[in-house]
Amino acid sequence: MTALLAQLTYSPFYIITVIMALGALIFLRSEKGCLMFLIRIWAVGHVIIYLLAICFNFTKPIQLTICGEFTIREVTVAAFSLCNKRVSITKKGT
Repeated sequence: MTALLAQLTYSPFYIITVIMALGALIFLRSEKGCLMFLIRIWAVGHVIIYLLAICFNFTKPIQLTICGEFTIREVTVAAFSLCNKRVSITKKGT
């Protein structure tokens, strides 16, 4: 779930949505009424979700897969093992 939320930080459609939400908050701040109240709730909700997505983007662990078999963590462990003259690369799922 957090990985999907973190992907919103670079999704072009969601960035446009957040820009529209910020525009509604800034340019329509003097408007009154029930519809404007709902638009403000919508805009604040999208801005909060985007800020959470940015937080999850910076705090998520790196799980990039190399060639479909090895993760970055396993390759890093293997690189440190090579420095200590021990090689131990394991396939993903074993």
